[in-house]
Amino acid sequence: MIADPAIWLTQALAKLTDGLGQLQIAFWRPTSLDLDVCAIIDRLPDANPQEDIIDVKCKERDLGPNKRVFRWISFSILAMKSRVLEAPVNAISGSAQATGQLSYAVGTDTDAIFPDLRRILDQLGFEDVIISENNQISFQATLQDANNMWVKRIVKSLEKSVYRLIHILPNLLDSLPNEYFHKRLT
Repeated sequence: MIADPAIWLTQALAKLTDGLGQLQIAFWRPTSLDLDVCAIIDRLPDANPQEDIIDVKCKERDLGPNKRVFRWISFSILAMKSRVLEAPVNAISGSAQATGQLSYAVGTDTDAIFPDLRRILDQLGFEDVIISENNQISFQATLQDANNMWVKRIVKSLEKSVYRLIHILPNLLDSLPNEYFHKRLT
């Protein structure tokens, strides 16, 4: 029998989360949530369940939807490839590729992510899965002090302009270049 790279890769990737997407790698998970940040996130309006933006069954079931989106770590598969789906050939592909994304929070040791992933895959018997850091786009997760003078001024100005309460997100995970704004405001 010939090993199928696509099945082997999906088996390796499936070990990183459970069936609903909850991260299974303990040392990638935050050890605590900043209480000030949690209080701000708790004041955010809940997502409209009719919009199906957040699947309440997925990811960290012990956290509310807003904390899952704005404060927690998650792993996602952004793309996978093994041959061409529109023109399948009646043969096992010689390779399979996937692009994944680890959205991480402030405090994550970003230098340890790839070595940790390599160690995990090796421990699980996936030594032959190649990890590539090519085309990696990485931004630091940020956490802005909501009591910062500039944050307060901006919120006050916006509330005067729009005549309504402004909701702030004091932190964003790593998927935006927010770190550049954060550095200027601190």
